[in-house]
Amino acid sequence: MADPFRLIALKNLTALIEGEDSNSDFTFDLTGRVSRGRTEFGANDTLPLIALLEPPVPIEALPTPQGGGARSTQWDILIQGFAKDDKNHPLDPAYVLSAEVTQRLARERTRVENERRQFGKIQRPYLGLQRITDFQIGTAVHRPADQEVSKTAYFYMVLSLRVTEDLENPF
Repeated sequence: MADPFRLIALKNLTALIEGEDSNSDFTFDLTGRVSRGRTEFGANDTLPLIALLEPPVPIEALPTPQGGGARSTQWDILIQGFAKDDKNHPLDPAYVLSAEVTQRLARERTRVENERRQFGKIQRPYLGLQRITDFQIGTAVHRPADQEVSKTAYFYMVLSLRVTEDLENPF
């Protein structure tokens, strides 16, 4: 069975954030460290970790036109990152981790914008999917360890995708 469009997009986003760290100048190797749909991490999980989730309350889509089987909507994806605390400055690693995730996302956005300028069209669309028509990177919020969310420093940000969906064919 084929994966639905939104799952394909999340898998492609996972691959983008994991990146190819062996050929990069990133501090954090995120290969195999990005999870989709996990809300809890334990002592057996090695940091850093990235979690991709949808916010608990979705933004309402524009109504489907009468007689239409497609819609254009904003799809928000919450990106959370967890890093090992620094003893003297606990948030420092979370700032570095969020900066590197932001940089990976920004490179994707810049690549598409450059293709549009250079060729007048996009050679490879956002996350490799034609149905994603825009890509907005939110500002990261950084938090120290607490009792409710994490026992280590973390950040979260929202990635907003503008997507066009075929309701009759969500695959």
